[in-house]
Amino acid sequence: MKYQDIYPHLRQPILNPLHWALTIGGMARHPLILSYSDLQQFRVQSVACAVLCAGSPFDESLIEQAEWTGVPVSLLLDELEIDSGAAYAVLHSASGYSTSLPLDWLRRGILALHQDGSPLQPEQGFPARLIVPGLYGYKMPRWITRIELAHTPSGFWEGRGWTDDGAAPITAAITQPRPRAAARGEVLLQGFAYSPFTPLNSVEISVDDADWMPVDYLPVLPARLSIWRAIWTPPRPGEYHIRARAAAADSTASAAPHSLIVSVTE
Repeated sequence: MKYQDIYPHLRQPILNPLHWALTIGGMARHPLILSYSDLQQFRVQSVACAVLCAGSPFDESLIEQAEWTGVPVSLLLDELEIDSGAAYAVLHSASGYSTSLPLDWLRRGILALHQDGSPLQPEQGFPARLIVPGLYGYKMPRWITRIELAHTPSGFWEGRGWTDDGAAPITAAITQPRPRAAARGEVLLQGFAYSPFTPLNSVEISVDDADWMPVDYLPVLPARLSIWRAIWTPPRPGEYHIRARAAAADSTASAAPHSLIVSVTE
């Protein structure tokens, strides 16, 4: 999906790395200005995670799962003498987009330069984008150009009522069959589950509000997509309401169920 499809009033920039720079300043004694070449001199770290869209967390087409490689933001912040009153970082993109994060969250992230072993593509934020595993995508701006240390949060979605922390919840989605699909005989139920910070503990489905039933899922590290599947044999033709939910290992909380209607024919 193109950037303008989600943010139609913003632009997708094309940046020349020879002219691009990242500035980290605001509530710090001296700003830090880094070129693309400067960033490549720092130690890098790789993290594998999925980036979910807060507006459509069940839409697989809006999820980016990759191995991201870049500079730990903590290394960059350690280069600064930060004012004791700075609690947030406001992140600015060359597209005109902005968002913010508590400094503690920002320190967990990387300034990604590569995706799956290759330099970022322009649509993925080249030269650099922020990746913080476990957060929604609106907290990870692409084409980042400026990090402003501040006392209070601000940003595009934050000003419209979205949360300041942006933590993604435990999520379970049904991707097959499609909503209102016609089926017959044995039906393959399939989807994905996601837990942002701790491993999944269970994935379950329910048919027509009956008891929840566990299904097989692929164990994965936190912040990655786990594929689940089950074979279901409908007892008779008709419409059935299928729901899926997941829970994490350290909590009794589970995802708000994702549901769809399946029409079973003779």
